[in-house]
Amino acid sequence: MSFCHNLLAKLSPENTRPNVLFIIVDDLKPLLGCYEDPLAKTPNIDRLAENGMVFQHAYCAQAICGPSRASILTGMRPDNIRTWFMNQNSEYKLFRELNPGIITLPQLFKENGYTSIGVGKVFDTRNLTPEEDSISWSRKPAYFDAEGVAYALRRQLPDSGRFNPRYNGFRPSMERAEVDDEVYFDGMIAKRAVEFLNEFAATGKPFFLAVGFRRPHLPFTAPAKYWNMYDRDTFRTAVFRERAEGSPRYAYHNFKELRSYKDIPDDGPLDDARQLELIHAYYACVSFIDAQVGKILNQLERTEMARNTIVVLMGDHGWHLGDHGLWCKLTNFEESTRVPLIIAAPSAGVHGAISTSLVELTDVYPTLADLAGIAIPQEKDGTSLVPVLDDPVAEIKPVAISQFPRGKVMGYSYRSKRYRYVVWVEKDAAAGGPNGKTLARELYDYVWDPLERKNLVNEPEYGKIVDRFSRVADGTYRAVSSHIDFDQMDE
Repeated sequence: MSFCHNLLAKLSPENTRPNVLFIIVDDLKPLLGCYEDPLAKTPNIDRLAENGMVFQHAYCAQAICGPSRASILTGMRPDNIRTWFMNQNSEYKLFRELNPGIITLPQLFKENGYTSIGVGKVFDTRNLTPEEDSISWSRKPAYFDAEGVAYALRRQLPDSGRFNPRYNGFRPSMERAEVDDEVYFDGMIAKRAVEFLNEFAATGKPFFLAVGFRRPHLPFTAPAKYWNMYDRDTFRTAVFRERAEGSPRYAYHNFKELRSYKDIPDDGPLDDARQLELIHAYYACVSFIDAQVGKILNQLERTEMARNTIVVLMGDHGWHLGDHGLWCKLTNFEESTRVPLIIAAPSAGVHGAISTSLVELTDVYPTLADLAGIAIPQEKDGTSLVPVLDDPVAEIKPVAISQFPRGKVMGYSYRSKRYRYVVWVEKDAAAGGPNGKTLARELYDYVWDPLERKNLVNEPEYGKIVDRFSRVADGTYRAVSSHIDFDQMDE
């Protein structure tokens, strides 16, 4: 029986508790075949999309790993869980200390009779360690088990100097090597996930399996066979590589993450050859991850659990590949905040569809709870996407909210289908929203300016639009959908 047939089948009467396979991919933007990218070679993710729903307008809460994942896995925006940075939270307190009563997504399923397992990068351990968050899981997450095996394999290679696993060791920004998938972390993560599926099949108990892949996060390391899937001559540098006219300095950064690698200059723009090499490397890593996703989906089919398993796949945030002169993430622009989100639910009313409804990754928590028939014990910022899974043209919110800090300044982004409005304010950590002195504003019109070339906030013909978004930003941070007329946002 094919994976497609399994996934489309309804839940069997004898087992109405659906399993959950939760796949989160680090730094993955919508460069996928199912998102109509003409170059991407992603047959396995595309296969999942054919049996689920592709959300074309999905946005992260904050374009950086730790806060984004904390937001996804709690259904709460960064201000409301006080998680904005890496390595520390507000006042250097631990996540659980700041949020003592919060119930995470894996914890919710665990407390409702599920075996809850995490493998790979799920939470970012710089914000929430496995030891601190043991309450979320049925056993200690296998965050590092797979990596330890991959480290050992890499050390056995004769050219092991290139494969130094230490973060502060020899650091090329990219690497292609004639090695098996399991030599790299993500190959071993997929192998471990397959082992867990076999275990679940043997017990027959409902499971929540979270699988976190590390690529295409830097460094762009993937086996050579995935690089060889592409011809570099087919790639082009970004069309618009300048700062948007009239945009504030807060909107940009010097992409220090990429510059931390020894083969990248400390300052200034990258030459075209290096840009094309990086773009090639990114695509290679995406295809590498696609192959690992395929291994897991194939095992789900072989164990005959696909027909009773909800599969969700997402990127934790986007990534700049030279647009606006930017690389990496850490902005409120489209390339940094927009993510792929695919949900394949056997009980959903529609399969193989594309939805242009605006959604946030905070919506994943209530959606999975809703699909599994689990009551949510706390108020959430997210909204269940089940109405959209049943009808792809359904709308659940008029804007998607993202945010990003620049020191003590916070930028709040409000993305409607046509526009993005950003307000930069002096951040009051106690206020919980866009309160404080306004320092700068931005407005982009994606009908006339899809590349965000010009900040239109001071253009007279956009005055009514700016006023409308200003009212949205004032006092509607937690529950925007109850305050806004859907039809008026893009008039």
